[in-house]
Amino acid sequence: MTETFHLFPILPQEIRLQIWSIILHEPRNTPIRRKTNWKCGSDKDLLYFQPRTPPPVLTQVCSESRAEALQVYTRAFTYGLEPRYTYINFALDRLIISDWDLFVHVPFSAYERGCIRKIAFTADNCDVFHGYFFRSNSAGTLKALEELKAVSRDWNRCSTASAESIVRGQFDELRGHVDGSVYPEISCMGEQDGLHFGVDIIDEDDIF
Repeated sequence: MTETFHLFPILPQEIRLQIWSIILHEPRNTPIRRKTNWKCGSDKDLLYFQPRTPPPVLTQVCSESRAEALQVYTRAFTYGLEPRYTYINFALDRLIISDWDLFVHVPFSAYERGCIRKIAFTADNCDVFHGYFFRSNSAGTLKALEELKAVSRDWNRCSTASAESIVRGQFDELRGHVDGSVYPEISCMGEQDGLHFGVDIIDEDDIF
């Protein structure tokens, strides 16, 4: 049973704001999935992105907490025929996507690409490291990227160390061998290790 602190509203405002700030500085995993329209021709037209988790709690507590939250969270990924939005704090939150294909082929804005610092993408196997996923220049546009986690059910075709080496090579190529370039922390892991970070495999059935 959740207890209510009835005296909270009469605390001095500076104390309330400090409490909101502490909560707002907790990083979140932010998984998104795409909704497509199978009836529009041969291509799956994008309807919208939607978060797979509830919105940040402080956007719903009261007007004061919401005002503080909206200074930190951005309404992002508003694309498609029926656009929706996802709250994300680009400085702290980890964006979770189904695979690199989602990021390559959906035109996230230049602003969003320049703000994203943490990405985890999930895949059924490690083919993503040998196919077309890294042949575009998408990785090179992630100027602020600090962390990249790849979570896969199947590493039979390559070890995680080999996969990490491949990804680093791709970043080296796509960023043009810039001297002093800062590369993201790259880690490849299995499904169980991914769960340790709160990264669950997003099945293709979850993408409509």
